[in-house]
Amino acid sequence: MKQKNWNNWLMPVVALMLVLALLMGTSGVAQAAGIDEDGKIGKDEVISDDLLLDGANVMMDGTVQGNLLATGETVILNGLVQGDALLMGQKIIVSDTAVIEGNLFAFGQSISVDGTIKGSLFGGSSHITLEKSASVGRNLFYGGYSLETKPASSVAIDLFNGGYQAQLNGEVGRDVNVAAAAVELNGKVGRNVNLDVESPGTDMGPTGAPMMFLPPGSPAALKSGVRVAENAKIGGKLTYTSSVEQSEAIQSKPAGGIVFQTPVPEEGQPAKPQPGTRESFLASFFNWIWKQLKNLATLLVLGALVIWKLPNLLQKSSDQAREKTLPAAGVGLLAILAGYAGAILAAIVIVLLGLLTGLITFGGLGSAVFGVGFSGLTLAFTAFTLLVSYGSKLVVAFLVGDWVMRKLAPQYADKKVWALLIGIVIYVLLRSIPILGWLIGLVVTLIGLGAMVLLYQNWRKPAEAAPAPEIPAAV
Repeated sequence: MKQKNWNNWLMPVVALMLVLALLMGTSGVAQAAGIDEDGKIGKDEVISDDLLLDGANVMMDGTVQGNLLATGETVILNGLVQGDALLMGQKIIVSDTAVIEGNLFAFGQSISVDGTIKGSLFGGSSHITLEKSASVGRNLFYGGYSLETKPASSVAIDLFNGGYQAQLNGEVGRDVNVAAAAVELNGKVGRNVNLDVESPGTDMGPTGAPMMFLPPGSPAALKSGVRVAENAKIGGKLTYTSSVEQSEAIQSKPAGGIVFQTPVPEEGQPAKPQPGTRESFLASFFNWIWKQLKNLATLLVLGALVIWKLPNLLQKSSDQAREKTLPAAGVGLLAILAGYAGAILAAIVIVLLGLLTGLITFGGLGSAVFGVGFSGLTLAFTAFTLLVSYGSKLVVAFLVGDWVMRKLAPQYADKKVWALLIGIVIYVLLRSIPILGWLIGLVVTLIGLGAMVLLYQNWRKPAEAAPAPEIPAAV
């Protein structure tokens, strides 16, 4: 069994922590940092601090002497960022004139990078393309459907990728590590290539393309398997793991040779590192960081949807939590007990009705009662669970973030997106504290859920009838 090299994960862990630091920076330096409302920074503009950009179409042509956080449908970076850049949007473009002296964190539907990144690149999207002028000074970490590096693009150290397909036509200075169904290597790798790929022909389509849902705007799907072109250069060893040997598809001759290995079932359950060792500490630390990042990403995505579609509902629920904090916590506890107990009772009623209907109609309507009843119950229970698990957190996170904004940057207190962003980060950090974090999560759940229930009750109350006007007595 191969031993994991946890040193390879130290850089992504530390760099991903920078995301939290960048986000938390919005609360600590809100009065000093620049917050641009129109999403445009001109070519001659110089921002001598961190910058927050927001708008439908964001264009950053100037210079940011700090960190950059930009969100929008389309985010285009043409200028200079002297710190880290966090870009989030449907379409993200880092042009050939862009220079990022720190790290780039990019998350969206499509990402195109053609500029210079002196640090590492961390990306998550449907697809990402490193164009011909793209230069990454350290490592590339990417998770998504499709990765493509164009000829003349470069990654100075290592490349890590997990997704469906990878087309590697550029240059990687050291190692390539890819887990994907389809991998094509046509470029240059300075050291070793480690691949975990599917066997050819495992796709369900008649043309060899995968019969699966393709993310919007994704490039054409590649046939599964590994393919190494004759002109590909590998300075070290090529190791690939697959259920079948694929030597005919490997036309190049790596300097260190080729190693083929089949998946080992035991590798799915690797042995735990010995307690007290460095590997045990790193494994636990990485798992903890990964858990917090997943929680943060989930709340950010759901929060963005709520801000987009239901901003007034979020504001009103937060108002209920602020004005009736203790009553909301009590109502939230009762709602949880009633919700789960009601689900069990509803399931029993559906079973009894299904059996009774089946007996009366000799089975004719019994299956229909079971199908419709349990389908409706599943839908209702899922919606309730989402409100308990995430909706309640968003309500309280918005309340806390709004309070922080009003205290530190009252001139931007009406920016709901920043209030929710700050509140979510604060909640995730507090929730990660052992023992105390669990208690904080429970309290937040009760208050947030109770606030939503109170808002619903107020909405259901009929408007009080206006008092009849007094008729003056006749003189």
